[in-house]
Amino acid sequence: MPPFQYITRQHQLDLALAQLQTAPRLGVDTESSGYFTYESELCLIQLSAGGAHFVVDALAGLDLDPLGQLLGKNDHQKILHSAVSDLTVLRAALGWRIYNTFDTFLAARLLGHAACSLGALVAHYEGVELAKKHQKSDWKKRPLSESQLEYAHLDTVYLESLATKMQARLVAAGLIGEFEAELRYAEGKIEAPTPRDYDQEFAWLKTPGALDLEPIERGMLKDIHRIREERARRENIAPFRIMTNDSMLRLIRRRPGSRKELSEGRFGHQAFINKDSARLLEALANPQPITNNDLPARPRRDRQEEAILRRLKRWRLMVAEARGLDSSLIISNRAIEELARQRPQSVAGIESLDLMNSWKLEHYGPKLLKALMAQGLELPEWVGTEPSGAAVVGGP
Repeated sequence: MPPFQYITRQHQLDLALAQLQTAPRLGVDTESSGYFTYESELCLIQLSAGGAHFVVDALAGLDLDPLGQLLGKNDHQKILHSAVSDLTVLRAALGWRIYNTFDTFLAARLLGHAACSLGALVAHYEGVELAKKHQKSDWKKRPLSESQLEYAHLDTVYLESLATKMQARLVAAGLIGEFEAELRYAEGKIEAPTPRDYDQEFAWLKTPGALDLEPIERGMLKDIHRIREERARRENIAPFRIMTNDSMLRLIRRRPGSRKELSEGRFGHQAFINKDSARLLEALANPQPITNNDLPARPRRDRQEEAILRRLKRWRLMVAEARGLDSSLIISNRAIEELARQRPQSVAGIESLDLMNSWKLEHYGPKLLKALMAQGLELPEWVGTEPSGAAVVGGP
């Protein structure tokens, strides 16, 4: 187990930053409370560089601005696994913008790895099995155990080595330009997510099995779902930890008629049941039925838009199969849907929508436009002959 320092005091962070200032590459990871709290909170920032490893307690009241300035410098490469997730966390919690990243998850997908998790990559490239014990740990709870801290710090220990090996494979496969273009594009799109917005009328529809219920049961679910959400927000607890979706459906099927039956049924966290028993019983006793006519109408596309969407998906699948890549790496669903809706008439028109990185626009744009305008489904000329060097390297 490589040694690491757990940083909870400002002088420790200052000394660590002095050590990290000259490092050309930094492994970065974060741990948040999202599995336990209503609004996710940043709890830890893990850092590794040149054999030095640090776990920074983001809840210890430290001045983290100097760290943000370091990570914001373009002369340091930041190595992350599933970079968009951590960059979004840091943007939301601290307002940081971080550039010059290397994403081992994206690299694994482009290189054709069947398993792209950090654990799978560390096992493949480093021959080390990472423990999974604390994947759903409560990172907000203090004090953290030594086992939790060891688990957290291992998320960055191997990132420098992984990046070195994977970058070499990307270069050898001619994929480095495509890889870097996607990273730069993704970095520019990072924004803090908006606070959770609860749809009082239709949030219950997201519950698996909601539409299979009878109208009277749908009314119960709507009210119970709202009661759960309000309590979760008030207590800052993840809603499923108060009452799971399965427990809500079981509550509706059983329909207890008293506080005693409600409590004995173990339908959710006992504190929630105790605090909201009267409201839950009222929701079960006096629901407002919800028929199919009361449900929101699904947005309908016109026939031309549907036809364009089908063509673009066929073209994307054709390119993905020819390149041996997942379809989402060619063009995202969001981009395809927007192209079908906006129907640009030129490559410049596609560019103006800002739906893809510059590499994709250059290499896919002309053939994508042909598919969009019903002028045939054609592979880009370089696919197969690979003049752009876009060949796939196999992996585990």
